[in-house]
Amino acid sequence: MSPARLSEDLTTEKLCKQVVRSIEDHEPELFAINKHIHDHPEIRFEEVQAHDGICDLLETMGYSVERHAYGLSTSFEAEYGTGGRVVVFNAEYDALPGIGHACGHNLIATSSIASFIAVAEAIRDSRISGRVRLLGTPAEESGGGKIKLIQAGAYQGIDACMMSHPGPASSKSDDGKLTLDGTSATTSLARKKVNVTFKGQNAHAGLNPWDGTNALDAVVASYVNISLLRQQTQQTARIHGVIRNGGMEPNLIPDEASLEYFIRDTSAVSVNSMAKMIEACFNAGAQATGCSLECVWDDECDYKDLRPNMTIARSFTQHMSNIGRKYLVDGRSLPMGASTDMGNVCYEVPSFHGSFSVGPEIPGASPHNPEFATAAGTKSAFLLAMDCAKGMAMTAYDILANDAIAAEEGDFLNIFKSLPLYDWSQLAIASSRLMQLFRTAARRQARFAAVGRTWYRRAQHDFHGPHKEYFQHPGQTPVPDATPYVLPRPIPVIQGSAGPSRIVRAARSVSWAILFYVLGTAAGTALITWQYLQPPFEQGSPEDEEMIEEILDTLETHPLVESLREEQWIEDNRYASQLRGIGPGLHLVWERLTGTQGITAKAFRHPSQECTMLVFFLGFGMEGWPDVIHGGILTTLLQEGVDQHIHNFYAHEGTAQEQVISVDFKKPVRPGEIYAILVPPGATETNPTPGQKVVQLVPILMHMEAAPRVRSSFDATSNQDQHVIDVRTPGAVDTTHAVGTTQVRLLVDNQHAELDQKDGDSP
Repeated sequence: MSPARLSEDLTTEKLCKQVVRSIEDHEPELFAINKHIHDHPEIRFEEVQAHDGICDLLETMGYSVERHAYGLSTSFEAEYGTGGRVVVFNAEYDALPGIGHACGHNLIATSSIASFIAVAEAIRDSRISGRVRLLGTPAEESGGGKIKLIQAGAYQGIDACMMSHPGPASSKSDDGKLTLDGTSATTSLARKKVNVTFKGQNAHAGLNPWDGTNALDAVVASYVNISLLRQQTQQTARIHGVIRNGGMEPNLIPDEASLEYFIRDTSAVSVNSMAKMIEACFNAGAQATGCSLECVWDDECDYKDLRPNMTIARSFTQHMSNIGRKYLVDGRSLPMGASTDMGNVCYEVPSFHGSFSVGPEIPGASPHNPEFATAAGTKSAFLLAMDCAKGMAMTAYDILANDAIAAEEGDFLNIFKSLPLYDWSQLAIASSRLMQLFRTAARRQARFAAVGRTWYRRAQHDFHGPHKEYFQHPGQTPVPDATPYVLPRPIPVIQGSAGPSRIVRAARSVSWAILFYVLGTAAGTALITWQYLQPPFEQGSPEDEEMIEEILDTLETHPLVESLREEQWIEDNRYASQLRGIGPGLHLVWERLTGTQGITAKAFRHPSQECTMLVFFLGFGMEGWPDVIHGGILTTLLQEGVDQHIHNFYAHEGTAQEQVISVDFKKPVRPGEIYAILVPPGATETNPTPGQKVVQLVPILMHMEAAPRVRSSFDATSNQDQHVIDVRTPGAVDTTHAVGTTQVRLLVDNQHAELDQKDGDSP
């Protein structure tokens, strides 16, 4: 791909005028297609008239169109331009059952068509390298159309994807005064869909109901179970469903009944966790009524959370300002409740999903109600969509023509900065600095392109994704799948010929492969380690303080911490709640761990100080990084943090001035998990320094996925406090032994690990 350059003839001012002129010149046919789609609503995968109408319009204007693209009968793809970068506009056009275009997808399609035409004409007049595509994306409403397009390869080799969605009229901006025309960076919730069918036995409801098994009762029981579950879910969670089938007649015991539910939350990880609880509610309903159960999770409609690219959002906001429209740059803090398959696209390619306000003249107009369907068909809504199209077109041209903007936009890292603290463990995002280093080297000299998927697992950036041109060059041969590196030259074919023997040539080839694999692994590990330890914020800065507060809030609300507060035998140590850094170590920065601060702990103690529980929160790491990072560096840093925290804790409490601490983590520590360190006091050293009480501490590491159940008692016979900590969860437990007069029993997977030691014994 040859770099594009910004044409000297097409300045920002000229670009703005040209885009505005292009869209306004085509306004009559754009309004006609908008009205055609609005007046002929078609539900998911049935958008025949919309598909044909858009394709006819584009072909009439001279564009090449592929109908029924990517194996979907109502999808299409149009493209203009050659070489350079590629920007795609998504066109949605499916309607809602019963209420037509109450989500305004006619406006989405029309704004994307207008943007495509404007960018195509700008490319034609400026003669830059670059391509613009218009992709017809059917079935957004519970059909997962874009998921099918992703699977078919529609988003491979793309540098950016853009679309905008109509929304209710905005009220006020950041300053609380000016009315907004829309929002540039919007978000949405991840979502799962499940269909559940209960089957029982028919019987006459009046004559012999005892012979029946009521499937509707199973539905009602499940519905009530889920309603009760809502009080235990996070505030961001949304669980809602309908009864699809409740039976045929009141006097007939239903032998079949069904439910359909949506589960939403701020991340796919949270949704998957809730899905297990929801399925337990269904199973309970079936068991209570004696019905059989069929539970089908619709994986084709698993919508991921929407995470916008802020570089694109800022560029769009500036262009909208240039045409007199006021947009909120960052709407990620606004309440969100909807879901879209555009969220899945943003995991594949840098994406923009803006929102423009429609319907202020129609009271009560809000997405998915009849009033909004009316608003979506008005001329004022169309004109707002055209203004939004102008901003998208100018932003897309920037990405195609301006190398600096494209480089920043293409950095996946900036997508997630400053987002709320959710579970990012699904994502593996590489540093833009490292990527730029390798991209530059790869363009200049192919032999420097030894880059491993080990530390860079995102599919769209690896050797098989759309950015494979950065890594693969003519004359290179990928090592087989077991080795994720690229050799600097092909492995010679072993065949009979003059020169060294076949065995010698084979040995040389294998030696080269091993050498470059070892060198690549070493270089990749060194680069990751270096990046792992870079501080993101200056210590004591407002960003640093805000981050620490976020971490502490997360830790405060963890089930383990809440459970420990309720136990009578243990009390919260307020001093330890304020502990922060551990010296050289880790810093939690939303999606990755770096820097010199940030492992945070809370401490709980037995009133007699015979037992201490430290709860550590590590944050979330990056999926796919080598075990040497997670199992080596992270374990070592946590070990150092435990040492320092325990030392500070006991010194503050005055029970010891010096400790000898033994921490042996037998399993790799993983980011994104919470660990509890149970610290019983050990035997006092026989010859301590005068004035000191030196204590041997033997921490017991527990990976906590749920709150433990603790039972406490006093054994008068043995004169011992007895505490049973039940941690029968999927987590790992490493134990050595407990010491002192406290007996601690850990229950793990129904196996008893007896830990007992008398005073004076060596640990």
